[in-house]
Amino acid sequence: MSNDTINVEHTLVQDSSQVPQNKTLKPFHQNIRGLGKKFNELSCHLHHDLLHILCLSEHHLSESEIQLIHLTNYSLGANYCRKTFLKGGVNIFV
Repeated sequence: MSNDTINVEHTLVQDSSQVPQNKTLKPFHQNIRGLGKKFNELSCHLHHDLLHILCLSEHHLSESEIQLIHLTNYSLGANYCRKTFLKGGVNIFV
């Protein structure tokens, strides 16, 4: 078990009538297997279809490298990096 934590802000909706019924949430998950070499390709695909949540697993980046990633229209909501093994990791952009 790891001592790393992921902080995610959330809002609990008590009344479902508060949620717009005509809106569709568009999440996306990709096992990217190394974001560094595929960043430009990913950026091009995102330009065509704006997704609400972007989850990238196996990004293979360090904490300092993640801080350099900037995707237009997205903010880094949460991330996890392995500290003792190579590869792995998860980024969630919103």
